[in-house]
Amino acid sequence: MVARGVAVLVALGDFGFVWPERNRDRNLNKLSRCLQDRGQTLYWVDGNHEDFRTLYAKFALTDDGQRPIRDNIIHLPRGYRTTLASGKTMAVRDEANPIDRNWRVEGHRWWPEESITEAELRTLGSEHADLLVGHDAPLHLPSLHSHLRSTATLGDHRRRAFAEAGRRMFHRGFLQVQPALYVGGH
Repeated sequence: MVARGVAVLVALGDFGFVWPERNRDRNLNKLSRCLQDRGQTLYWVDGNHEDFRTLYAKFALTDDGQRPIRDNIIHLPRGYRTTLASGKTMAVRDEANPIDRNWRVEGHRWWPEESITEAELRTLGSEHADLLVGHDAPLHLPSLHSHLRSTATLGDHRRRAFAEAGRRMFHRGFLQVQPALYVGGH
């Protein structure tokens, strides 16, 4: 039985189940059983709170470009594209430069793989997508920009600059595909 008529869930980053110091297999198995009991599949895009080295080393991409973590828990990697049942196209542009990188330990709580690269922008391509899903936000969102400025503290210019550089890369990907609809979750 599908819970409340929802068969597919999409988590827009910061999934966090593939994370050091957690019993990831136990937690993933528990989540998978819960989804199975409800007849649901969870797709997720990465954010800036994932253990990318473990994700890439432990879970391989399938021929269709997805990365199954469990049968009903599936990672949609950066640049992934598909045609939905509706005939609409969907592209994935995820991850973000963390503003709190200075407080995290590289390879333990922060991974350089969180940042968008030129190669990933090439993988995304420039073909239009009806729907773009991701984690970060494109530029020129006045309310978000005002919020980030208002929460800034003295001495955090470098942290903010790093996060803004990530948003600029994200924005480039956004402009490449010119989506009709963007859904993000940062």
